[in-house]
Amino acid sequence: MAQGSENVIMEGGAAVPRDLLHDRCRAIAEVAGVPSSWAIVALLSTQAPTGFSWKNARGLSFAHCATTDHIGQRIHELIEKHSSDREHIRDERIRPLRVIGVVECVIRRGNKVHRSHLVPNSSDNGYRLSKATIEALIGAPHDFEDYLTGLKNGLHSPSDPEDDARGSCEASEHMMILERVIAEHLPKFHAGFDLIWIDSDGGSLSAGGRQNDLAECGFSLDRGDAIPDIVLFDPTTRRMRFVEAIASGGEPDTIKHQQLLALCARWNTTYDGTVCAYKSRKKALARRSRMTQAARLSHAWSVSDPDIIDAAVSAWPGA
Repeated sequence: MAQGSENVIMEGGAAVPRDLLHDRCRAIAEVAGVPSSWAIVALLSTQAPTGFSWKNARGLSFAHCATTDHIGQRIHELIEKHSSDREHIRDERIRPLRVIGVVECVIRRGNKVHRSHLVPNSSDNGYRLSKATIEALIGAPHDFEDYLTGLKNGLHSPSDPEDDARGSCEASEHMMILERVIAEHLPKFHAGFDLIWIDSDGGSLSAGGRQNDLAECGFSLDRGDAIPDIVLFDPTTRRMRFVEAIASGGEPDTIKHQQLLALCARWNTTYDGTVCAYKSRKKALARRSRMTQAARLSHAWSVSDPDIIDAAVSAWPGA
């Protein structure tokens, strides 16, 4: 969006105020459960070099293929402070928008952009707002309300079979890793620690979590907390450890690490490290070689090599 412009779209001779557009972005973000609306706003602007863009007939430019890095750069410009790293932006800000159909994945082939699933290790991956989202943002008030209702009821969720199959595969791998962590990893590496929380429902506070065990120790989780897959507690020393099962991403970055430290402080416990659990050690080493924050802030364990722990660069518990 053009900076300093009070109105951003001309529709039927009437201007749509910038504040109204931002209000609509915030309403969508609230339904999606993302921390803020800035990832949506970033896709409304081509000030950052997004590779491809297109201009709506009513005057507003949209990113037609914006990478995670481009979105992160735009967020940084919009809020005038450092945004979190690309892993956090992808997993915490973009992925929830993908799940409910606000944002769709695209891939750049030459000078064309096609809807696609994410291609591993490709620099041609990108994101754009779905057609329904764009129409809602620039539409009449009743159209926007209908769109929000559709989001809440899952009517805009992606229906691409390849995306559905991919999501199912990732969920199955995630559950397999959790099962092997409980059966093999915990007894070998966490003697004296009690398993007081396991979240098998992707970050929700529903039936998957062991809320009773957590509560019996005097702890609680709120919906706004950083919710790990597994929480371990040593009642003798009041130390706390966390485990994250990594199927497609989600290694703790600096922001997640600080959230876990804050959680321990709130519970009056000592943070004693985070372990990222992978299906294979080869995958773990490859991902961590590209993500310096993950390698620095968490240890790595894999189903394929259950006797090996690759330690975090900084000393456990890490800071």
